[in-house]
Amino acid sequence: MKGRKPRNEAFTKEFAIRIKQLIGDRPLSKISLKLDKIIGVGTLWDYVNGLSMPRPDVLVKISKEFNVSIDWLLKGEKSEIPKDEQEKKFLEYYREAKELNVADKIEHFTKYTIDEANRDKSAKTTSEAA
Repeated sequence: MKGRKPRNEAFTKEFAIRIKQLIGDRPLSKISLKLDKIIGVGTLWDYVNGLSMPRPDVLVKISKEFNVSIDWLLKGEKSEIPKDEQEKKFLEYYREAKELNVADKIEHFTKYTIDEANRDKSAKTTSEAA
């Protein structure tokens, strides 16, 4: 099922530009094969050529597949997505700490550092045991 024909052509063309940026120099056929299961056969071609816009559920799938935010896909605005679980955890600690005073921030980040060290130590022990 394809996305709906957009009412705002300029918006659709901007979205097409961002999709092209994600694809880069890779052949559309190779990208399409991977995404066909996610968004439907031939639909990516419509997005790249500014013929249609994806449904919200497809936007989420594209966002996850290319590791970009929906804000960036739709509006071109940067909204960082954590690259891995460690970065995600750090961002959670950082956001929580923004509300704290300096002494509490130090304690908060110290706890984060200790948690990360323990996690790394546990992962190393597990891999050595295997």
